[in-house]
Amino acid sequence: MGAAEWGIGCTVSGVTPLGEKFSGEVFSYDEGMGLAVLRSQGEIINTHDVRILRVAGVTGLASTSPTTPPPLENLPLVDDARCQKREETAVKAAQVSAGEFDNA
Repeated sequence: MGAAEWGIGCTVSGVTPLGEKFSGEVFSYDEGMGLAVLRSQGEIINTHDVRILRVAGVTGLASTSPTTPPPLENLPLVDDARCQKREETAVKAAQVSAGEFDNA
């Protein structure tokens, strides 16, 4: 099994080494680690279930490529000032936790 069967956007199904059936859309695949992240429709409307699956030992794998390539979504903008403030807060919290904080 390789990246072709586990391509992002492919619909896959099969059986785990423990005999559990699975199916879903490949959200992510790491060939080096042998892990796939599958997304399937959740029980609640507009939700998804996410599952991390070790692909070694999977049997009966069926993989269907998407009819259209998955859309490339824009990444959100990063607020540098907010990131800096979060980092400062985290450093202060770590210092207090370690007993190193000085109120000077």
